[in-house]
Amino acid sequence: MPVVPLRPAEYTGVPSVEPTSAAQPQIHVNAPVEAFGGAMAKGIEALGKGTSDLGNDLFTRAMAMQDLKNQTDAQNLTLAASEQMGQARADYLSKSGVDAVNALPEYQKQIQAIHAGAVNSASNPMLKVMVGRELTNRVSRDLDFAGLHASTELKRSAVQTSEATVKSIGDEALAAPYNQQDFAKQLDKTEAEIRGQQTIQGWTQPIVDQKVQEARSNLAAKQILGMARLQPYAANKAMQDAISSGDL
Repeated sequence: MPVVPLRPAEYTGVPSVEPTSAAQPQIHVNAPVEAFGGAMAKGIEALGKGTSDLGNDLFTRAMAMQDLKNQTDAQNLTLAASEQMGQARADYLSKSGVDAVNALPEYQKQIQAIHAGAVNSASNPMLKVMVGRELTNRVSRDLDFAGLHASTELKRSAVQTSEATVKSIGDEALAAPYNQQDFAKQLDKTEAEIRGQQTIQGWTQPIVDQKVQEARSNLAAKQILGMARLQPYAANKAMQDAISSGDL
């Protein structure tokens, strides 16, 4: 019986589509990146970086120059406003008594107007902030001091008025010394005026009691002097009575 010889095992009888490792020609071109515009690209990149650095440097310099200008302008505006405030303060502090109290509202308006004028004269928002900050401290100090001055002068005025009242009572006792009922009223008024000064002057109770005694003694002495001009005997009796009552 005839036998068909077997084919080699690797032969399948079906065409293969797998790639083979058969040698293929390869072409290698050694071309630098500059040949395809790389140099230009790198140059543009470097130029862009340089331009960016230059822009940042110019911006930093411009900001520094503006800051310096703001500082200079702030100093000038603050100095000018401070001079005006100083003059206004000197004018106000020259006032005394009731005049100082009455002039306080107008002085406050004047100081605030100077402050507002300086801030409004600033040419940019940052400068306005700088000037406003510097002058606000000055305004606060000046107004506080003005308030203290007004308070002190109000007390001084009250004391001066009270002292003038006491003196007027003494003049009445000297001019018309003979009416004892009037003199008793004069003593009471004098004591009331002196005790009214206690809070203003800050006297302790022993001090105010001493002040009252001195005022009563002065008033009794004026009454006696008034009597002595025409009625020396009556003056002598009034002196003895005053010594007995403790008024002398």
